[in-house]
Formats: sequence, C-alpha cells, structure tokens
Amino acid sequence: MAKLKPYLNIGPGEFIKEEMEARKWSNEDLAHVLGLNPKTISELLNNKQRITIDTAKILGKAFSQSPQYWLNLDNNYRLRMEEDNKLSDVEIKSKIYERMPVSDMIKKGWIKKYKNVDELENIFKTFWNIRELNYDFMNNMILPFTRKSEAYNNLNNYFLLTWLQKAKLSSENIRVNEFIKKDLNALARNITGYSMKKDGVAKFLADLTGTGVKFISLSHLPRTYLDGASFLYNSSPVLVYTKRYDRLDNFWFTISHEIGHILKHIKNEKEMFVDDLKIDDNSEKEKEANEFAEEILKVKNILNYFEEYKHYTSELRVLEASQELNVHKSIIVGILKFYKILSYNRLNRLNESVGEKIPKKYYAENNV
Repeated sequence: MAKLKPYLNIGPGEFIKEEMEARKWSNEDLAHVLGLNPKTISELLNNKQRITIDTAKILGKAFSQSPQYWLNLDNNYRLRMEEDNKLSDVEIKSKIYERMPVSDMIKKGWIKKYKNVDELENIFKTFWNIRELNYDFMNNMILPFTRKSEAYNNLNNYFLLTWLQKAKLSSENIRVNEFIKKDLNALARNITGYSMKKDGVAKFLADLTGTGVKFISLSHLPRTYLDGASFLYNSSPVLVYTKRYDRLDNFWFTISHEIGHILKHIKNEKEMFVDDLKIDDNSEKEKEANEFAEEILKVKNILNYFEEYKHYTSELRVLEASQELNVHKSIIVGILKFYKILSYNRLNRLNESVGEKIPKKYYAENNV
C-alpha cells in the first residue's frame, strides 16, 4: 500500500487564494490592493516567500484578520515543511544505508565522505551509474549463486551486489590483451610450480594478466562472506580475490577455483560466481570448480603421500613432500587441515601470509 501522510501541509498562499476567490479578485487586483509588485504576489501565492511583519499587516487589513493570524499560518507551514524535509532526508539515508554499507565503504576509500543528503544521493547514483534515484533495479538484479551456510541468515544480498559492482568498476581501468583460453589452461596447470618460486605470486599474476584475465584484490564487505569471484565484464574475464583469509593456501585454492569457473562455466556476462569457499556447496558447477582446483593443486597426490603418516605428520615430512611433489608447504598444510589429517592448531608457521606477496598495483583500494 502507498504510504499515507497524516496531513496536507497547506501554506498561507492557499488561504490568500481563498480570500481572493471569495472577493473575485485576480492576481493583478491583489497587487493593486496590497501595493506589491506581481512577482511578489506570485511568490506569496506559491508559498515561495515568507510573510514578514509588514506583509502580515497589509494582509490583515485587506482581509480583516490580525497580522498574527498570517504570521502563524506562515510559521506553522515553514516548521512543517522543515520537518517534512528532515523526514525525507532520513528516509533517503535509511534506504541507501540499507543497500550499501556506506560507513565501511568510506573507510575503505570506495566512496568519499558526504556533507548532506544531496551529496549522498549523487554518490549512490554515480556508483551505480544511474540518472534518477531509485532502488528497484537492485531488487530486480539476479544474484548469481545460492549460498548454503550457517551464516546464510546474516548474508546481506544488497551488500554482495555492492561488492560486485565495486569489483566491476575497479576492473574498468585495467588493460589486458585478448583472452586466450588455452594459455590460461596451460598457466593453471603450472600453479604448483609458481607456488614454489620465491616471487611466485607476483610472477603468476603477471602471467595471468598476460592470458587476458584481469586480476583484482578487493576486500569483502561485512555480511558478504567472500573468498573470491569470477565473471566476464566488457568482454574480459575478471578474477577477484578478497584476502579474507590472509594465507597462501587460501590464495592458491581460490585462484585455482575461480580459474576453473572461467575455463568451464563463464561464457557471457550473465554467468558469474561469487564464492564463499568455507561452505560446502553441492551445486554442479561449484563441484566442478573444486575438482579442477584439487587437480591443479595435486590434492590426491598429497593425500596419498600422507596416507601412512596420518597420525604422526611432522614438519619434516611436510617439507619433504613439498620438494618431492613440487607443491608449496602452505598448500600442503592447508589441504591436510581441510581433510582433518592435521589439526588446525598445528604447523601454522608453515602457512605463510599472502598479502605482501601481491604487488600493490593489483589492489583496488586506496588504504591497502
């Protein structure tokens, strides 16, 4: 149902018009009676000009009321108008904050601080590339996934759409060559080799962009629960990593998983994947992307290697497996923990941070 206002805010101009109608006066007649110019009369009738004490006096003389009567009409109208404007501002801010985590976006440098509601409106319209302020378009956008997790009830789909929009905007200024699928597939097959290099992350990302894939590191927003995403935008594949868990094993698995989506599933801009890899998603495409990542990261080889050492996995054995299988120790530790061969509180020193290994140019935010 449409929202009904409890009253109509009638200004003094309407009361002047009633008095004029009762007397069959035109605007010109009123101008002559009051001794005011036609422009002033028009502004009074349209409530665009405040009624001063002098104007109240001549209106009182013309229509046989006290000056206070006209001053009260005008003051009450202005107060209600100011109240309506404030309520309107609150409503606009409420709807925008409901759809975008504005405070968090300001902290991240995604948007600038605003001074008033007009600036906030412009920020919203610019961010979403819309001309008129409306919110229906977000309701009509189809989210490209189904989330199944304990955190599902806290997931904010509006914030997720906002994150995805920021990822798209951030990818616009990245220049890459034409995407070559076979080059990306060949690159992916050597991910474990890159993982063993001293500057493997930086070298891999440089070669990834060389295949025509745009890479961005973009932190997730509250209540979005994201590890990474992949989609096609302006004819180029885009791969986004959130650094939600600042670990090498998470980086390499997320990268492998999203490359799986790019190679196997993404054929147009409607197909996009926004992934929380902590949850067990049994959808066919997510299973295929996981299987691709497990193949790339030699998961079966690692599990076979540690089959006889399930109950006494040591740091030495992890280092030996790393050299023998040509897989970084962080990946091995992450896989062993995921499959509960290794408890989560063991060998954490072998799982390195990834944040500083990603060159600054790939970060989409100002405050990295």
